[in-house]
Amino acid sequence: MQERIQSAFVKYPSISVVTFSELTAEFAKKNGARFLLRGLRNTTDFEYENSIAQVNRHLNADLESVFLITSPQFASINSTIIREVHKYNADVTEFLPYKL
Repeated sequence: MQERIQSAFVKYPSISVVTFSELTAEFAKKNGARFLLRGLRNTTDFEYENSIAQVNRHLNADLESVFLITSPQFASINSTIIREVHKYNADVTEFLPYKL
């Protein structure tokens, strides 16, 4: 999966895709990351992401969360729905940044 996601950024060599199994705030600190970009679809996402951002900031005072508003055509899409659709072999190509 990591390779597929990385392929979406092949034109941007300064972007790398990395997986980790620790707190985001700690991972960011170890890797010198100062900003997290998070997408918001609606107010529910904002409430959830804001809570996470506050905890991350408490754990790593140098880490700033930046929220990006989703384009209206993608606002109703979430990964749980896409996984469910894919599970039953329906075409999800238009929702992915890479080809399956």
